[in-house]
Amino acid sequence: MCKTIEMLLRQDFDEYEVIVVDQTPSHLPEVQQRLDSLLGRIRYYKLDYPNIFAAFNLGIRVAQAEIINFLDDDVIIHKDYLMYYYRSFVNANDRIGGVMGLILDYEYSSEQDCLNMMKSRFGVLGEVKLGDVVAEE
Repeated sequence: MCKTIEMLLRQDFDEYEVIVVDQTPSHLPEVQQRLDSLLGRIRYYKLDYPNIFAAFNLGIRVAQAEIINFLDDDVIIHKDYLMYYYRSFVNANDRIGGVMGLILDYEYSSEQDCLNMMKSRFGVLGEVKLGDVVAEE
């Protein structure tokens, strides 16, 4: 969890907030210490039970931004991730309903496989396009 938060805090983007909705029953002491040390730079909320939808809803309720991005604690992001995400919406002329990162997994052998997975798993209506791919540095 802390690694993803650290990556978010190093973004080359000016205005954003980091909200953590934690569903983990308990952390190792060093992890909890690191989370506590980030308070002030992040807004931290603790759920007493694991429920991804409750976590999403809480994050949406407390967010002050117009555009919301959900990340799991195992996500690795590029330093310009938020800038690219934001640009996807700003340059869309109100035609984009959502943006997501490419899911790299052993079961998908190509980018087209990933697009097909997104359409089938998320019940996407309309067009699904692969945008700019940013390589890891």
